[in-house]
Amino acid sequence: MAILGKDALVEAFKAGDIVYGNMPDPKKNKDKFADWVSESVSSASLDVSIGQYLYTVQASAPQEVAQVQFRQQLAPVDSSMPGNEWLRLDLEKTGNNLLVSPGHTVLAHSQFPIYVSEKYAAQILVRSTANRWGWQIPVGYIDPGFSGYLAIPLHNGLNRHNRIFKDAPYAQLVFYEVTGAVEYTGKYQTQDWSKWEPKDILPRELKGLS
Repeated sequence: MAILGKDALVEAFKAGDIVYGNMPDPKKNKDKFADWVSESVSSASLDVSIGQYLYTVQASAPQEVAQVQFRQQLAPVDSSMPGNEWLRLDLEKTGNNLLVSPGHTVLAHSQFPIYVSEKYAAQILVRSTANRWGWQIPVGYIDPGFSGYLAIPLHNGLNRHNRIFKDAPYAQLVFYEVTGAVEYTGKYQTQDWSKWEPKDILPRELKGLS
């Protein structure tokens, strides 16, 4: 299975087979598109930053999350699971960053949505710089035909607290060409990006419990 290199990615962007939310129109804004490619695309991957909201499980929430100054930023999602409630954190209300406890995982979302046509699939991987800072991302997968925001679990692999920043590029996408006809049948895509809600990144069984 061949990985798309930078030139092939650019052609896929231009053809509309891969569309990322902040990508300038390659036909109408050629210069801006070229600048965006220079900033966001490496030799064989697309950088992905995290957005405004994080989810954490209350039972294992970082100590900082429980402090009084953050109480108003916590939004219970599943109160039917005592000791295991999902809590939402708004990074814009915590100075655009947050300390995460050693060994703790938070569920983030991509800063922008993405569309991937049926011609391609992708893996979600941790960027090498983020990995050097101690962040780990379990390998994720984007099905052909997916459209929406990505869920990105970020795990602090250090034995000390680690700071997470809004709009920072922790993940990268590696794309593969798909052979044969496929049709997207997954649970989590949002065709109308304007109707997306942060809770849409949660497991499907919890999405209606906010």
